[in-house]
Order: sequence, then C-alpha cells, then structure tokens
Amino acid sequence: MFSDQNAWFGFSYPEDTTLYGGFSGPYLFGEANGLWLGKNACQLIIEDFSSKRILDWKGFSRKSTSFRSHLIQLFENPELQIVQTILFTSSNSAILYTQVVNKTEKPKKLKFKWKLNPEIEGLTSMPQSFGMLYKSVKSNSRIMIYGLDKFPYVNPRSQFPIQLEPVEIPAGEMHELH
Repeated sequence: MFSDQNAWFGFSYPEDTTLYGGFSGPYLFGEANGLWLGKNACQLIIEDFSSKRILDWKGFSRKSTSFRSHLIQLFENPELQIVQTILFTSSNSAILYTQVVNKTEKPKKLKFKWKLNPEIEGLTSMPQSFGMLYKSVKSNSRIMIYGLDKFPYVNPRSQFPIQLEPVEIPAGEMHELH
C-alpha cells in the first residue's frame, strides 16, 4: 500500500485485470480501524466510437512502478498506451492523472467514463457539480471523486456517474485526463 503527505488513506495496484483502469483503494486508515473503500473505487472505462465497443482491460499489458511520491501504471495494447499516475497533493487529497496515447495511424474518437465502485456499507452518495461526494455514516470520513476536465456530465443513477465529452485523438497524439 502507498501513502504520502501524512495522509489518512492509501492506494495499491489492482491485481485482477477486470479492475484495471484505476488504483485499488483508497484504504481509509480512520474508518473502522482501517478499511478499503473498494478494490477499485474509481475505474476508467473507455468507449471506442470507431469500433462501437467498450475497451476490455484484459487486452492490455500492465507495468507498474512506485516512487516515494507517487504510483504509476502503464497499460498498453496495439492501439492505445494509457499511463495513470496517482499523486498525493496533501494529507487529504490525491490526484489521478491519466494520459492516453493513440498508437494507430488514424484518429480515434473515444469517450471516457468513470465507474465508481465503493464497497463500504453505510456510505451515502451526493452528486456534486463535478463529481460525487461519499459520506460515511459511521465516521466523519468524506470521499470526493470528481473530474477536473471541462464540465463532466454527472448522473448519480448511472453505472458511470462521471462522463466526459467524446474526444478525437489524432494518430500518434496524446490526450490528458485530470
């Protein structure tokens, strides 16, 4: 498990390919003497408009690297390279930064969605303008998951409550998600 900045939470790498697209956690040190929010509480889902399909993470290889200040995962298949970095910015905040590179020779139109998978009982969810706020009924813990990109669509009733507008990534180019 990785934690930094004297944070009361931490993250790890997912072991199961069905959980790729994010980091395991967060692990909440102050909740019930330590508890995982989920095996992957915030997972990137990519819809490929070219092939009209949701990308399957099982088709990606993964390499992971840890540093004193952050964790990195590199996912790769013949068409895309995806680098995810989780970086603690304070004892209360961490940022998941994602870069998507189109490795093909044609533009790719993709839609990015965030699937939220909290597994703790006793959480209430409250939609916010840029994401979702989860509050524990057992403690004062609050978990805010939101997108910094241009005005994400937030629908708390959807399987993918945070959705970004589709983007077209030119051949050989990169797109960043914050």
